[in-house]
Amino acid sequence: MIQSDHSPCTWEEKAQGMDNIWQAWGGILGIQGMLPVALTEGVHARNLALTDVVRMMSANPARLMGLYPRKGAIQPGSDADFTIVDLDESWTFTKDDILSKNKHSGFEGRNFKGRVLKTFVRGTLVYDQGEIVAPPGHGMLLKREHPYQSIA
Repeated sequence: MIQSDHSPCTWEEKAQGMDNIWQAWGGILGIQGMLPVALTEGVHARNLALTDVVRMMSANPARLMGLYPRKGAIQPGSDADFTIVDLDESWTFTKDDILSKNKHSGFEGRNFKGRVLKTFVRGTLVYDQGEIVAPPGHGMLLKREHPYQSIA
């Protein structure tokens, strides 16, 4: 699996640890850069197959959480969660790209190849070329539907 941390905090919450690291909010802004890193470093730099990226970032986490095939699959009866990417677009991650409340990222200034254009959740467009367009309240709590399933 490929996973990421995402701990959205303000700079003030993070800066509480400047003198004592144990006072800092743990975690980083990670989820937004996870797919661009996988495309840049996996697909383009190391010839990782896109099917492997999908398996490691979608199907296998869904299996581990007991949500497969509702999540992690594109097939009849699944939730129609998918992302449209431009595999060839080269771009640089800037502070203006950050969609989290913490406007600081370790990805700032990093060059990527492969950009997320659109994301759909349950068939609804939620992200469109740099903007969150999900209707308020579109997210939902998911509980394990099945026991742990083996990861292939």
